[in-house]
Amino acid sequence: MTGERLVGEPVRSDRPGNGTQALDVAEILGLCDSIVGHPGRRRHLFGWLKAPGAGPEQWLVVDSYYPASRLVVVCRAEPGPDDHVYRELIPPHGLRLLELAPSELGADRSAAEASLRKLIADIAPARPRIGEAPPLPPERAVARAMASLAIPPIPAPPERRRVGRSQAEAAERAARFVARRPAPARTTPRPALKPWPAPRPGAATAPRPAPRPAPRPQKPRQSPPGAPIHGLDLVLGVALLVIVFAEVYGLVVRAGLDQGRLLLAFGIALDTCARTLGTVAAGRSGSQGWAWACALGGSPVVAGFAIFQGDGPVRTEPAPLAGLIALLASLLIAVALAAASLGI
Repeated sequence: MTGERLVGEPVRSDRPGNGTQALDVAEILGLCDSIVGHPGRRRHLFGWLKAPGAGPEQWLVVDSYYPASRLVVVCRAEPGPDDHVYRELIPPHGLRLLELAPSELGADRSAAEASLRKLIADIAPARPRIGEAPPLPPERAVARAMASLAIPPIPAPPERRRVGRSQAEAAERAARFVARRPAPARTTPRPALKPWPAPRPGAATAPRPAPRPAPRPQKPRQSPPGAPIHGLDLVLGVALLVIVFAEVYGLVVRAGLDQGRLLLAFGIALDTCARTLGTVAAGRSGSQGWAWACALGGSPVVAGFAIFQGDGPVRTEPAPLAGLIALLASLLIAVALAAASLGI
């Protein structure tokens, strides 16, 4: 049909020369690189691009090849005898062909770039390669990929173990032997069930004992609601509260912050935390004596309870944290007292 171009048909520039000096081939290929967006492969060879009757190593050379764009550029100053080979073999392999002549683009670089951009944009999409199915539209390709993910994989058939001839014959003989062997007769008769003796006439029948009911599971005893708390725990909590209040007000605020001894105030505040955590940990571990000792003695006693016992550190929470805070509080208080004694 007139005015139409087949898919994959090569494009030639039809711009006539103006008699001025034209761009060279290297400059034209550089413009093609900038238009396509990546450098092409110069002087590329295809294994299937040969002239009829050519030798085993006489391939035809293309000036530039852009694999990502599937574009082949052939730039010749004059027509050659093998130009028809490029047109006959390159498009059927799924590549686009652009044939150029430097004289057709002229010497103006900007005008040549505009002409090349239009020529490359006007090339029809490449045909599918020989033996290759046409590409699917994007929406159909995505739908097919999602459908393939939804289909569960077909399990592989179990591997069949090869059996030798001797093994097959042995199995057949064993099956025949088992089939001919009679079933063994039962020699021991089953014991007959004794009937329940009938009652004698006129005799009083003793009633059968009634089955005992199954014992009901006993529920664990629970203290009734509103039961008073153990007096010793209550006294310990009140004592700890009084000690903490006195330590915070009397030592942290009055002796530390009011006197400008920030390090001492911070150490005593850590001692308060260690005292509280150590008392709670000792109470959880069931050691009431250590609980009172931690509440009254502070950081040194808490460190001795949580870390430095003979059988190792205590694991009951929050004993590990209480021991670390107690060590840090003792260190800070010692440093603060030493600095105060030296007048620092």
